[in-house]
Amino acid sequence: MSKVLFQNSEGLLPAIQSVGCFFRSCLRIAEIEVGENLIASQINALWKEAKSRGFIDEKSEIVRSAPIINLAFDTLGSEKRAAEVGIFKDGETAFCAWTHSYKEYQQFNYLIQKVHTINDHTHFRVVNKRGTVIFDPYFPSPDIAFIYYSILYHIS
Repeated sequence: MSKVLFQNSEGLLPAIQSVGCFFRSCLRIAEIEVGENLIASQINALWKEAKSRGFIDEKSEIVRSAPIINLAFDTLGSEKRAAEVGIFKDGETAFCAWTHSYKEYQQFNYLIQKVHTINDHTHFRVVNKRGTVIFDPYFPSPDIAFIYYSILYHIS
């Protein structure tokens, strides 16, 4: 298996290296689920595809995260699917309204946590239900000042 690449790994597009923490966190969820790591050329191609589909805007900000995870599943040859199902903020979980009709989607597998670093930057990382970091896309991991919120993902 190839090694895990971080957003600042050599060979990745400059935009990914600069602002790709949310993007790289999305891809990592698919990698963990499938048990296979993407290589630099795949990650770069996924960035370009996500931008062309409007999942990443002109400022290189993620607009739709679950479809990016699903693009990674496709690239890895998996039929699994991700859905964004809610937010965890200030100790409270708020599920998307549509999940109330599909309770199984309220069972989430991963969270992408938005944090503020001590260097006054916004950063994203993958955590589990207990808030333990599973993957920080930047190496070395930045020191965190506080947590804004976490996005909940159901994988099926």
